Amino acid sequence: MPYALIDWDNTVRKGATLFAWMAFLHDEKNAIEDKFITNRLKICECCRQGWITHDTLCGLCTQNYVASVKGMKESDYWEYVKGYLAWDKALDVQFNRVLFAFIKKYDMPMIIATGSPANLLHDFCGQMNVDKLFAFEEVIENGVLTGEAINDAGGAKPLAAAYALERFNGEKPLLAAGDSDSDIPMLDLATIKIVVGDNKELLERYPDCIHVHLDDEGAIELSRRLELKEKELGLVPPTKE
Repeated sequence: MPYALIDWDNTVRKGATLFAWMAFLHDEKNAIEDKFITNRLKICECCRQGWITHDTLCGLCTQNYVASVKGMKESDYWEYVKGYLAWDKALDVQFNRVLFAFIKKYDMPMIIATGSPANLLHDFCGQMNVDKLFAFEEVIENGVLTGEAINDAGGAKPLAAAYALERFNGEKPLLAAGDSDSDIPMLDLATIKIVVGDNKELLERYPDCIHVHLDDEGAIELSRRLELKEKELGLVPPTKE
């Protein structure tokens, strides 16, 4: 069975979900303190300077985020989630319509790996054929967020790749998409490799990848290149009964 391994932030979503979520809580709801936004910016700068890896960034940002919501009431949390999902439109881009149409065309289950909170992606997973979501979850006890996370997503990409091979009996994914060096464990496995953005390491490692940007021109290029891949690989969509 063909399936897809998909990174989330900056691959199918413009920007990082966690950062947008924190901005929503801070700017729109005044629900987290300034210092946690400052901490996040410092962590990102360390990654840009090459002082920490992307995986380390994900782990540190997760820890910073859960600390920022420690003590939040569960009822308030779910109300904020509902408001955020209505507010955030960064997933609604033409590029995704092309990518997800191709995935649906071949009835591919998706395995998604992300440094985002799982609760922000559940609606999407319910709408699409998502076999497994690798993301962290906030711990809630007695109606209050504890400031802890389950399944820290910093190292989710190797876990997603290993899960995929076991889940599909050693079969490699037909397609994988990513934007950073942390996505290499997933991209290495795939027949069709989609690299979003201009990560030099990925472009050097995969000279024959589909290289696109998350914009309208990227959508056009993705459509063209996927059509070529279909012909090259002799892909035939499953028959609808």
